[in-house]
Amino acid sequence: MQLLIWIISVLVILLFAFLSLAIFYLFLLAAFWWLRRPGTSGKIPPQKRFAILIPAHNEEAVITQCLKSVQNLNYYEQFYQTFVIADNCSDATAQIAQEHRATIWERQDSKKRGKGFALAWGLARLKLEDFDAVVILDADCIVRENLLPAFNQRLLLGQQILQACDGIHNFRQSFLTYLLYLGNLVENFLFYGGRENLRLSSFLRGTGMCFSAALLQRQSWESFSETEDLEFSLKLLKEGISVNFVPETCVLAIQPTKFQTAYTQKRRWAKGTFSLIRRNFTKLLGQGIRKWKFSMVEAAFALLLLSRPLLIYLNLLGIFLALAIFSSKGQTLFWWGIVLLLAQTLYLGSSVFLASDKIKALRSLLLAPFYLLWLLLVQLTSLKGGEKPGWEKTARENAKA
Repeated sequence: MQLLIWIISVLVILLFAFLSLAIFYLFLLAAFWWLRRPGTSGKIPPQKRFAILIPAHNEEAVITQCLKSVQNLNYYEQFYQTFVIADNCSDATAQIAQEHRATIWERQDSKKRGKGFALAWGLARLKLEDFDAVVILDADCIVRENLLPAFNQRLLLGQQILQACDGIHNFRQSFLTYLLYLGNLVENFLFYGGRENLRLSSFLRGTGMCFSAALLQRQSWESFSETEDLEFSLKLLKEGISVNFVPETCVLAIQPTKFQTAYTQKRRWAKGTFSLIRRNFTKLLGQGIRKWKFSMVEAAFALLLLSRPLLIYLNLLGIFLALAIFSSKGQTLFWWGIVLLLAQTLYLGSSVFLASDKIKALRSLLLAPFYLLWLLLVQLTSLKGGEKPGWEKTARENAKA
């Protein structure tokens, strides 16, 4: 019995030590966002030429609003061109895109299915020498008018890979979308914004990505997993190429308003992310240590922090195990866990100060435990089975802003 208690004590100490480091790091990133928030810079005239690439699989329900927002970009029309990759489509996606003055590339390949394969095919087909940069968007997103001006300015500074904020268009529509909106505020500004201010490389997020054409001529797209964006980020990092976060602009996605609809999306993200961490964490950490590259060691640690709810689950597990230790050491560990849990609550609760409607944000956060319980069940189910190639689509809803 004493041996079992000793083993549990050691496990809890190691777990809480990791969580202490993780939470300190998250607060450090947040502090760098609050203390060094970017100011507004003067307007720079369009100089860079952009290709906007939109991979789409049966997106007739949502692609119209995406293309309309692209047409309304505050940028000279002759300086950008839109390409839609209608990938294995059986609906009117291609026809709708053509009606909105996009160049249509139709692709049929029953074996190589999925966004990663569609992007690789489209980038290989694109005449990169005709453009300065390529922007990749999801078909269900809406872009802010300043997307290309913001990218234009960063490219003129010599930055090669850019990632815009990943926002939510219909965040007012339901309790679920508002909680996702609050989580995105923390993700965008306190995590990625802090990383940018610390001059740390960000992770690509699938949509709102911008690559210099010169880089794409040297780096072919070879990421085909369910988390092809993160996979490509790590590939670039290993080669010493950073991703810059651009908080000045945003792409807004339509998120599911119902839990049953959101299940597929969240399960796919969790499955892909956990698989990516398993495949890359030890390799990235080992390479970083061997090569004495802080950027790789830091990125390996940051991978473990991609799911903030997971840190809460581990925290609660540690508290539960501490309660099983009937001794003064168990009480000390218990209160250590409580302090960590309060710190995590404070960190996530800081989204209230970033939200436009602070009263609604507070009310929504009171119901967050129910969301976390649902998300835990989703993440547990994601552990069954490996990644499957192809488009695993989230059912579309008629969303309003």
